[in-house]
Amino acid sequence: MSFSDWTGVLKQLRDYAPGSTLVLWGGEPLLYPHFREVTELAAQSGFPLEIITNGTMIARHADLLKSIFKRIFVSVDGPEKVHDAIRGPGVFAKVKEGLEQLKGGNAELIMMSVLAPENLDTFETLPFGLPVDRVILHEMIYLTDAECRQLTSSAAEKWHGNDCPDYPSQLRTTIEKLRQGKYPVPVEFQPHFEGGNCREPYRHLHIGSDGETTFCTDFMNYTLGNVRDHTLREIFEGEKAERFRQNGNKPFCSHCSWKNTRESIVTF
Repeated sequence: MSFSDWTGVLKQLRDYAPGSTLVLWGGEPLLYPHFREVTELAAQSGFPLEIITNGTMIARHADLLKSIFKRIFVSVDGPEKVHDAIRGPGVFAKVKEGLEQLKGGNAELIMMSVLAPENLDTFETLPFGLPVDRVILHEMIYLTDAECRQLTSSAAEKWHGNDCPDYPSQLRTTIEKLRQGKYPVPVEFQPHFEGGNCREPYRHLHIGSDGETTFCTDFMNYTLGNVRDHTLREIFEGEKAERFRQNGNKPFCSHCSWKNTRESIVTF
């Protein structure tokens, strides 16, 4: 998507859904060459801004992030040794340096982690010395082989073979340990939530870097239409969107935390 493409989207959004919160993520949104132009235009248009980033390139736009963003979510996989083992040597230090630059700004700084087999036993020291205001922990997304067989081959390709039979019991043990801890900032765990229909198709639209749109940010083997070819109204109120809403939950929907309510989220 070019800067001109995003300008057109923002112009439409001002009329169709004024005041909507814009969440920038990727991939890595700070890599986008027109990041500054797009975010400044969005802020001037009255849209609250949030971003999900790996935190390694905060210095590129620290002034902007500090001043016009409402929330900044930084992905962290564990304490320094664990994070660097997963992301690469020296990455944790870059994340910490970037967060230090954002302290005292307008944005709430939020550490976001996925509880996975590689890091389940490393969270007792949250938030790992990072200067954040809050921590959100997510349950790992995985599909069993039986669930994969309910999907089309293209939809199942990403998830087939990632089932981890021991993970649920390991996760329960970790959560019980976390309940016993004391932390300097609020910590919450967002589990998978199997009950009820997903609310995202009624309140959320994901626009990819190629302009293709979906309702879900994790399962993107379909498109509702491309913003280069259709208006936001046509996409959000179109036949494909309504069919998705009516068809309801797919097997992977039981492995999602977006359906959580305040009552289902665990706080420590």
